[in-house]
Amino acid sequence: MLGVFDLDEDEAITLDEFRNSFIVESLLPPDVDVFDANGDYCQLCDGVEESMSVGIGFTEVPALRLP
Repeated sequence: MLGVFDLDEDEAITLDEFRNSFIVESLLPPDVDVFDANGDYCQLCDGVEESMSVGIGFTEVPALRLP
């Protein structure tokens, strides 16, 4: 797995190597425009999708009281 992320083969995976790997770009593409070109919060300002949205769902059930 090291060879997939370690693009320069120095046996260390940097954050840039992880972000730019084919696997991460394929499975986790950015889909929301939240920041401007300077990195300041500005929703839908420049049209560049640089952030990723995540949805999490859960279901709750009542607990049973044991005697």
